[in-house]
Amino acid sequence: MNINNLTRYKTIELKRNLSKVMQKVGVEPQNYYVLIQYRRGCLRGQGQYNSKWIRILMQRNKQPLNEFCYVVEHELHHNLNVRHKDMDNKNIWNDWAKLEGFLEERPLKTKQKRDLVEERHQKTIKKVKEWQTKLKRTETMLKKWKKKLRYYEHKNRKI
Repeated sequence: MNINNLTRYKTIELKRNLSKVMQKVGVEPQNYYVLIQYRRGCLRGQGQYNSKWIRILMQRNKQPLNEFCYVVEHELHHNLNVRHKDMDNKNIWNDWAKLEGFLEERPLKTKQKRDLVEERHQKTIKKVKEWQTKLKRTETMLKKWKKKLRYYEHKNRKI
């Protein structure tokens, strides 16, 4: 089964429940494609007749598990060429109505707020140290070259 989960619901939990429903219906999960997306409003699904793919459109936050399983089974029946007039939706619902619980979304990863003032302060300290080091090197090199200049000036006077 290939699940394309475009939501924050846990894929492992979705796969476990999809497998349960497929087993009940008698469908082999191999070569099945399941697309799970968000949508406004209530849960709904889409499945084509005589195919091996379904699309489940879910609401955000908590999704009742019994409704999810019901919609998946309903769409799987469409894949088995069962039309609405031939489908016994009441019995399908009664099978899943007892199921309690919710599919829950993973929490959003929140970024920690950076302390920009402190970051800039540390960067400034680093730059001051760098420039002090450069200044010290420059002064040392200047001292060295002044010494050489004195040496050569002294040599030139003797000649």
